[in-house]
Amino acid sequence: MKVKRSCLPVLFSFTILAAGQCLNASAQQNQIAKSLIPNQETMLPLNEIKLTGYVGDKLNACIHNRIEAQDIEQVVAPFRTKNECNMWQTEFWGKWITSAIAALRYDPDDKKLRDNVDKAAAGLMATQLKDGYIGNYADSCHLHQWDIWGRKYTLLGLIDYYDLSRKKEVLESAKRLLNQLMTEVGPGKRDIAATGNYAGLPSTSILEPVVLMYNRTGDKRYLDFAEYIVQNEEHGKPKLIANGLAGVLVSERYKAPGIEHGQKAYEMMSCYEGMLELYRVTGKKEYLDATVKTVDEIMAHEINICGGASSSEKWYMGGLRQAEPAIHPMESCVTMTWIKLCKNLLTLTGNPKYMDAIEISMYNAMMGAMMPAGNTFAKYSVLRGVRELGEGQCNMDINCCIANSPRAFMLFPAVSYMYQGQNIYVNSYIPGKASFNAVSKKTVTLEQITDYPKTGGIQIIVHGGASSPLTLHLRIPQWSKENKVSINNVAVDQPVISGEYLTLNRTWKDGDMINIKLDMRGRIEYTSGDVNKHFAIMRGPVVLARDNRLNKLDTDESLDFDHHNVSGQYINLTEIQDKPQNIYLAYKTDFYAGSLRERSYNKPVEVVLCDYASAGNSWNNDNKYNVWSAWLLQP
Repeated sequence: MKVKRSCLPVLFSFTILAAGQCLNASAQQNQIAKSLIPNQETMLPLNEIKLTGYVGDKLNACIHNRIEAQDIEQVVAPFRTKNECNMWQTEFWGKWITSAIAALRYDPDDKKLRDNVDKAAAGLMATQLKDGYIGNYADSCHLHQWDIWGRKYTLLGLIDYYDLSRKKEVLESAKRLLNQLMTEVGPGKRDIAATGNYAGLPSTSILEPVVLMYNRTGDKRYLDFAEYIVQNEEHGKPKLIANGLAGVLVSERYKAPGIEHGQKAYEMMSCYEGMLELYRVTGKKEYLDATVKTVDEIMAHEINICGGASSSEKWYMGGLRQAEPAIHPMESCVTMTWIKLCKNLLTLTGNPKYMDAIEISMYNAMMGAMMPAGNTFAKYSVLRGVRELGEGQCNMDINCCIANSPRAFMLFPAVSYMYQGQNIYVNSYIPGKASFNAVSKKTVTLEQITDYPKTGGIQIIVHGGASSPLTLHLRIPQWSKENKVSINNVAVDQPVISGEYLTLNRTWKDGDMINIKLDMRGRIEYTSGDVNKHFAIMRGPVVLARDNRLNKLDTDESLDFDHHNVSGQYINLTEIQDKPQNIYLAYKTDFYAGSLRERSYNKPVEVVLCDYASAGNSWNNDNKYNVWSAWLLQP
């Protein structure tokens, strides 16, 4: 058996390498330039994955109670009128159908969902005008406000539906839609970066489906149009490549007059997603480098402890201001797009830090935004306060985040396992099974038995065996500092390093068993923006919070540690089994409380913490919670 750490290929999506082999830069670009439709050799078909347990239950609730329950007429009807000049009704169809198609790939036997998808696609295409336009903007208002943004989501939906159905008329409809847009913007026409809102970011984010259309048609006009979008964006205010390569803070990039915050977070990340798609086709390294540097900067300064970001939907150095109140914080659309952007960088670079980020965002910000039944989502989420649903938008009873959030849930199974040649990447630890038919002459199925993140024990059983050596790459999260891995009860003979993949290469036999033990000690996390005046507790990927259903102390009470319970960065936590309904995880520990110090004669008090996603999930103004505790300093 060969056991070692991974040497990950830079172009993860396109290179089929022996374990440990890396391509040089020119070879990488040659590989990428040959690919017409990317990602097919790394993304496991969703119907080969079945997730159970906590995550599986949340996923199924989202599918059945939100995606499947969508009123199709509601998202199709706006396209039948052509009198809009400023709203964004036409994004809802594309957001919904992309999540619905992913859900259908996950469960191809869901007849109701298939009927809904077919009905929604047919209803939309029936509204297409003779010139190819699909939308609801009046002729005199074309290119204004959110018009091109809506066309982006329509294109994404049509592309997904074509990939699912392989119906030529669907691709033809998408081509006509894109061709019509190219009669309105482009060289010698209107500058696409000067249309719409927010310095052209929503409009130029159509770059992503433009490249996807090139992948599916080979029509060079679409590739040229994609390059035009990037060039004009660089001549305008966003300058995503120049600012990205220069490391300019996203909060300090173009600001609208009178607005304190930086660029619109969601739309800006959408543009970088398009840039990554263009990189996959052209191999132009500045597209990848600008995105990687920008994402690194976002990680350092914007993403909060729960994996969310934004105030008023914009960048604002929020990672350094987490204990401060913020206006409309942590938009769910921002969280969803952050997860999708990290997923793309994971497949391109093979760097497990992007999966670490995805996992934290999913278990905390995204699951916290979903109501327990999975039927709807919050638009904004706070780290301190109460949970609230957002208002309807565009004179409808749906909003951008209700339509968009299920897409994040459908990305979770997609990134949980990946493969490349004879290499299988296990990115998530969730009970269930994944079957790999393309990596060996025999079907190999991995079964996970675990209650992670409740505990750090994971058992992976190999079913079917393999006819030749097969390499498994196990993600070891960055936060897990003490790790153990064994195969058939024999410890691997190399240290298991946090923040890396552990690579296991052997000819696997039916029944082979891998046991993983991750470090689930409670961790004390301090804010960096207020000189450590606040602290929070994490356990594994899960952020813990105080909830007034579980404590007599006010959730805003200042606290100090009972230092008998603390060892360095770690704090002792005792699991609570008897907890209220809809609380997934709960732990108790002792603190000193500021207002009780004299009365309690300096005796510690018991404080109960629950997982952030469960905190406040009664969804009423009486149910308060708090992630960050003010640190009670000694006089």
